[in-house]
Amino acid sequence: MDVNTADDNPVIGTRSFGSDAALVARHAAAAVTGTQEAGVAACAKHFPGHGATVVDSHLTVPLVDADLELLDRRELVPFRAAIDAGARAVMTGHLNVPPITEGLPATLSPAAITGLLRERLGYPGAS
Repeated sequence: MDVNTADDNPVIGTRSFGSDAALVARHAAAAVTGTQEAGVAACAKHFPGHGATVVDSHLTVPLVDADLELLDRRELVPFRAAIDAGARAVMTGHLNVPPITEGLPATLSPAAITGLLRERLGYPGAS
């Protein structure tokens, strides 16, 4: 579900559906639908979006340098589509998104998981 907007992203690269949020969202919804029609629970990852990072999250906590307005129109678009398509799970990314996580990685941030993912985007939780 990552919108790959950083040309030198060492992690996402070809594992993304692309750099256009609307295109990634269409593919995300189709992937969720097709995966779940085949009897496999789909997992949308790396929430809230790993595509704008330039360091490997397996080595350090990457910074997503984007304000809420940019996140809303870029990173979050595919996650909304995946949730609307019924994704059974969402995996958080170990990412520092300062306007949301205030220095914590999203994986440990109540503001990211409860506030943004569950309350704002309406994700009901893994099912």
